[in-house]
Parts: sequence; C-alpha cells; structure tokens
Amino acid sequence: MNVTEKAAYLKGLAEGLAIDSSTPEGKLLLTMVDVMGEMADTIAEMSEMIDDLNDVVDELDEDLGELEADYYAFDEDMDEEDEEDFDGGALYEVTCANCGDKIYLDDENLKEGSIECPSCGKTLEFSYDESDDFDEDDNEAETEE
Repeated sequence: MNVTEKAAYLKGLAEGLAIDSSTPEGKLLLTMVDVMGEMADTIAEMSEMIDDLNDVVDELDEDLGELEADYYAFDEDMDEEDEEDFDGGALYEVTCANCGDKIYLDDENLKEGSIECPSCGKTLEFSYDESDDFDEDDNEAETEE
C-alpha cells in the first residue's frame, strides 16, 4: 500500500467514524486527514518527477559514456600514431601565418626547410641551423668548467 492509498484509507476511516466537525477535536482530526491526503498527492507527483529525472540522468550517463569511449579511443589512436612517427627528438611549434593553426615539427621536418600547412595548404618556409641543436655533451662540458 502506497502513501496515497494509506491517506485515502484514513479519510475513509474518519468518514466511517462520523467524526463531528463542530467540535474542536473533530475539526482538528478532519483537517489533519485532508492535509495528509494533499501531502500524499504531492509526494506521488514528486515521486513521478524523480523517476523521470532518473531516466534522463541515465540517458545522459550513457551518452557521456559513449563520448568518453570515443574521445579516449581517439586519444589512444593518436598516441599510437605519435609514437610511430616521433623518434624522441625535440619538437618545435610553428604557427601558420595564413590560418593561425599550430603545427609541431621535429628536426627532420625542419631540415627540409618547408612544410605544407595541413589545415590550409599554404607552404611554410623556415631556415634550420644545425648549430642551434642542443647537445648534451656540450652542456656537460660547460657545467664542468
């Protein structure tokens, strides 16, 4: 038996007992029974709303789970590709003057002297001086002196 049914049962009992509404005690009891009925109706409405909200939250959770799976799968794919393409050297960030996209280059890309922007297709030219490379042996020699 739910709350609404219990409140209806109490209302039926009060009517069956023929409580006198002219006495202060009777007024109090009948008013309490009416208030309990209204509260039971409100609780039933709120319970339905909570069930609806739980359904929406479950749907959002499933959608978010799918998005996370897609994102992390994409991220893992990118990591594998990066590991295959990247030889462990330094990366340099270059910004395309045409579209503003950031491009990351390694030493081999820089030695070529130019690269085509993957976003807009414009050729980016740059100079590369091998003497600018960071050499750990040179650094150690400098720190020993």
